[in-house]
Amino acid sequence: MVEAEKRSRTSPVMKKEPVSVELMKDIVRKYGHEDATLKDLRLATMCVLLFAGLIRAKEFLIIRVLDIT
Repeated sequence: MVEAEKRSRTSPVMKKEPVSVELMKDIVRKYGHEDATLKDLRLATMCVLLFAGLIRAKEFLIIRVLDIT
């Protein structure tokens, strides 16, 4: 009975909305313009790579320069 009560009081699962193509375009427009700083370009590039490559952030963080050819 105690276990059933614990399960019934849990909050419902809130699924995240998937990232849309329009959101990615907005990020590139905002951070990838011609006068952008290196930090802004790095952020835009990281977002596009994560989106296009279907890579998780944790996997992306372990990629090193030597891994890219």
